[in-house]
Amino acid sequence: MGRLRTTWNRRLVASFALALVGCAPAPLTNGPFIQQGGGQLISPDSTHPAYAPSATWSPRFGRMGTYLQQRHLRVGEVAAAHRGSTRLLAEGFEAFTPESPDPWEVLGSPMLRVHQTAPDNAYLEFGAPLEPGLHGIQRSIAGEMIRNSVVRVRLGTWMTSAARVRYLGAPQIRWVVATTDGRRETVSLPFIGRASPAWEEQTFLTWFDETVQWAWLQIVHVDRGASFGFDNLVVERLSPDSFAWMTLPYNGTLSTSDSPEGSPNANFLPNGNFEVGAKGLVVWSEQDWPGRGAYAAPTSWQFSDETPIGNASLLVNDADVPAYISLGPFELAEAGARRPAEQYHLSFYARASAPAEVTVEWRICGIVVRARSFQVGMDWGRHRHIFLTPAAVRGAPQGRYAATELVFRITGTAQGQRPSFWLDGVSLGSARTEDPYPPPSPVEVGIIGPAPHPTDLGDLVLLGEPAAIAVHLLNYQGQAYTGTVAMDLLDASDRPVWTKTVQPTVEPGALWNDRIVLTLPRGYYRAKVTAWSGTPASSSILSQDERAMAVVDLLDPVPRGNYFGFAADAGMLSMRTAQLGAGWVAMPYDLGWHSVGWQHATAALAEQPLDAVVRLNGLPAEAAVRQAAYRQWAATTGDAVAAVLVKRSNAGRMASSRREPIRQWLGAPDAEAPAVLVEASELDAPVPATQPTTAPTSQAATRPSSQPDGVVFECLAGWPLPEDAEPELERWAALHQGTLGVGWWNLSVPGRAGSAYAYRPRIESDRRAPAAVQSPDLDPLLSASRLVRSMLIQHIAGADFACSRIRPFQPFESLVSPPDDCLHEYDHAPRPALAAWDWMTSLLNEARPVEWIDKPGDVRALAFEQPGGELVVAIWRPFGWTEQRLVLPGLAGQANVYDLFGAADLSAEIGNHLVIRVNELVRYVVVAAEAHDAALTIIENAEVSGP
Repeated sequence: MGRLRTTWNRRLVASFALALVGCAPAPLTNGPFIQQGGGQLISPDSTHPAYAPSATWSPRFGRMGTYLQQRHLRVGEVAAAHRGSTRLLAEGFEAFTPESPDPWEVLGSPMLRVHQTAPDNAYLEFGAPLEPGLHGIQRSIAGEMIRNSVVRVRLGTWMTSAARVRYLGAPQIRWVVATTDGRRETVSLPFIGRASPAWEEQTFLTWFDETVQWAWLQIVHVDRGASFGFDNLVVERLSPDSFAWMTLPYNGTLSTSDSPEGSPNANFLPNGNFEVGAKGLVVWSEQDWPGRGAYAAPTSWQFSDETPIGNASLLVNDADVPAYISLGPFELAEAGARRPAEQYHLSFYARASAPAEVTVEWRICGIVVRARSFQVGMDWGRHRHIFLTPAAVRGAPQGRYAATELVFRITGTAQGQRPSFWLDGVSLGSARTEDPYPPPSPVEVGIIGPAPHPTDLGDLVLLGEPAAIAVHLLNYQGQAYTGTVAMDLLDASDRPVWTKTVQPTVEPGALWNDRIVLTLPRGYYRAKVTAWSGTPASSSILSQDERAMAVVDLLDPVPRGNYFGFAADAGMLSMRTAQLGAGWVAMPYDLGWHSVGWQHATAALAEQPLDAVVRLNGLPAEAAVRQAAYRQWAATTGDAVAAVLVKRSNAGRMASSRREPIRQWLGAPDAEAPAVLVEASELDAPVPATQPTTAPTSQAATRPSSQPDGVVFECLAGWPLPEDAEPELERWAALHQGTLGVGWWNLSVPGRAGSAYAYRPRIESDRRAPAAVQSPDLDPLLSASRLVRSMLIQHIAGADFACSRIRPFQPFESLVSPPDDCLHEYDHAPRPALAAWDWMTSLLNEARPVEWIDKPGDVRALAFEQPGGELVVAIWRPFGWTEQRLVLPGLAGQANVYDLFGAADLSAEIGNHLVIRVNELVRYVVVAAEAHDAALTIIENAEVSGP
């Protein structure tokens, strides 16, 4: 891998073969089929309106349509999410005129025009002249209307010319906030200024603190800007009941006299006795990586039949590092309670294989607010404690501390041994009870499966293999349960693909279970189960659980040296990494910690085979010491390392000439593998293209001795859209022209990966600012598409290799903060991103890029050629859900269309034509080899139609 030298031209790329292995076959089936458990299969493309997903994604409900909402949401729950909002202003621009804009105020010299599309409907076209200054409109809102509140801004946008935005720029939507102490702050909203074929709605959430005196909502251009259409602007103050704001700024002045507590409850923690599965459970360990501090790593665990109560307990096997058990998050108060109780009663059963100490931490937002240590013996014992609620928690704004988690830290014995540890019957409630285990609800439902490996990326199912899902229902109440259990399997778009409704009779203290076995096509799925007291949608929900899974091709051969790679801490290498499409990884290593050894990293590399690009830190300044340390380290790595990334320290530069050959400076002989890379910032003036010479394929290319084997650049733009990084990629491409003949690597392709589970909206707050804007909700489906797009657009810079540096979103199951620089988490992986990654790499690992095609309306297509001559074309638009159509005449029967996760689009063929739906989700067109050339010509000439 480190010895590949050919580079790609910008936009039009050719003749770069990646010497990889064959493309994965098409999905085995276009839909699931039932092997066990009964139920009913539903076609995702069913025309039944109740099955259709919502057009917008909600962090609380996903895209569940009417059918799923009635089966899994409480009566009135959707309406309650929007209850209590107060409309502060609404502007449809029907009465707006540029000559008399009141109550709006005109800033600078904007180009304003109102288009009347109907007698009662108009929209504002807003542009800016090509002159410096601020141009736009603003409207004021008094501070008392928004102070200590969450405010939502909704507006429709319309822009059809991508070129106009690219060259003139997009407008900004922002708040200007004046405070009581005379400050004036500007807070920009995360507005997406991209082309879209029709109206797209954008939503922004902002928190305003108690110091706000006035605020102005601005729609402005700075210096110049492309004309945008705006309509249906609505500003609303939201009820705190609608959200679980866990990170709002708080200054301790809010009165809580009108905040009643709920009735006492002995247990708010679900599944504390582990009878129904692994709901809300994360078992992990904290390990040290040389020079990098601590990271979370998987720890072996299982369910055991050694138990003081019930039928199951949790067993954490002995390990050489302290183990952690996280339970939660769960609500601190019952429905109707507006603040936490004054104290909480903790109770649990535990034992260990040797006397040990266990610390129980009560965490909120990852912060330990209370902790207590217990001595655990070799026999089962019940342990109790009362946590007094901190005053800051009780006095916080409504809903700020709505969720919490318990973390059990097993620190081992006095002799330093790590014993096996059993845990059972955990409860935390506002009332003390003498019951062995106070249940949180009369009945509790849980999902087990499909056969997760606790120390690996869980719930990955091999393509073509059956996925087994077990549903457990435990009846705690003193009478038989005769309600309804609704079970549904949802696809990536939250459409039902399998459904089942049962009305079991469960005797008191009994455990009911149902086993469902389905064979699923490639993709991402969620199983959702809800236990009702009666019939769905007309009774109360007693318990609920969901389980996510990704069906991927774990047997697909992944070559060493493919284009796509992962960024990873060494301890984060999963056993499934290679099968998920990463033939290589980039990881850090601090040479100053050499005594700790390289064994922890090479152990995972030796299992699969993976190449590693190692970022060496801690290089000694003295040349002889540095070179000796490098040679000693290189001897321990064997063949695992394909390339070494070097960034010389200032001390190193002072000790030697900047132009000293990189290999000589490092102490690596020219003939010695691996290849040596340097940071792009280390480059001298661009080398004229005449210096390197291209030798015959039987010989190595020559280059000046001062040049490295490869150059690493880092493009850190790209949020919220990967395409925002394109201008920076263009600049790297220009620098690339001066380094012809060396490898060109991007080891920090940015992005975020949404968790498979619903999460709580959060505001990323700056306590010093009077207003804080929430980052955009991380839709798992969009984040998976943006991950794929962020990798594909690296071709603009001519990258020879691209490495994802994905920030995984914090999963709903745990408030434990995972590492922020790798795609694969220690437990609850972002499965939508993994499923999309698997299909992308299955198609493109062996392919070579042949052409980049930009179409009107910001539609783009990137074409790859597989070794057998088949053409793979990735097609998408950078922004918007509104679908356009790309008609490819004459290709029906010679090409297949697949979605982001590898599911076939059977509706794409219309007569003799292939019709591609185009929006922000990536889709793939796979063309037979005999139609390769014709298909390229058709795609180049195809017209994009409107929505």
